[in-house]
Amino acid sequence: MCGRLYGQVGMEFIDNITSYYFDHEEEFFDVLEQMDSYNEYLGSERVYPMEELNDFFYDSTPVEILTRAYFGYDGEYQYKREFNPRARYFMINGIGNLVSRETNDHYWDFLDDDFVETLYFLRHDLYLSGEVKNMILEFEEEYEE
Repeated sequence: MCGRLYGQVGMEFIDNITSYYFDHEEEFFDVLEQMDSYNEYLGSERVYPMEELNDFFYDSTPVEILTRAYFGYDGEYQYKREFNPRARYFMINGIGNLVSRETNDHYWDFLDDDFVETLYFLRHDLYLSGEVKNMILEFEEEYEE
């Protein structure tokens, strides 16, 4: 973590931001996806709506798509069930196979100190709510004191 977010003021800032986003799920998911678009923050953990599957593989052959599904799995059951094309979401795992998911709840795993640090350093490149911008300004004012 960056030295700027260490200390009592930095830890309070991190707590305030994580508490805010914990109470504002849609906004958290939106900022997380903005960060992913900017620097691939989510990596292979990015989730897509299942209806985008055709668009995602528009230039792939049917055999390639079927192979990705065959070697994929249902992410809700961790390798115990095959890929489910009726699920709400899909992911691409680290080796390119399809993973089905009913939820994007695993995004909550990203609401941590690293998320706040990245948000802080990308603050000028992200669309943030007025409340989050005010928390950032308050942090900067307190830090300068």
